[in-house]
Amino acid sequence: MQTSKGPVVDLQWLVLNALTWGWIALPFVPIAYGVRAWRRTTGVRPQEFVLLLLASASWGWLVLGVFFPWVLGPPHDTQRFATILANLAAMFALTLWTTARARALRWPVTLAALATASLWLYTLVVNSVV
Repeated sequence: MQTSKGPVVDLQWLVLNALTWGWIALPFVPIAYGVRAWRRTTGVRPQEFVLLLLASASWGWLVLGVFFPWVLGPPHDTQRFATILANLAAMFALTLWTTARARALRWPVTLAALATASLWLYTLVVNSVV
């Protein structure tokens, strides 16, 4: 059985996989920058760091769901969609909150929440179609 149709298809799958994994890893950059900024400066309020932890936890849950899909809930079940929608709504709320209220970690938390929200939206679309 032949699994490949030539080097062009193999290259397309390689590029698609690299882009997908890069997108999944994207929230790590602002999260790491936010943790670094929190450790280096003294002007960060504890509430802002908690918001960064919330974005990190949501992203971690999503990454865990990539490797262990049962973490998000049973396939084609309302529990899975509720989990996805709750995290998506939480990331949008976190984005609005940090944009309006945060000072020192405004951009790392906002960018981490937006990147994570885009992943949750993609997860919602994929689970709705498949």
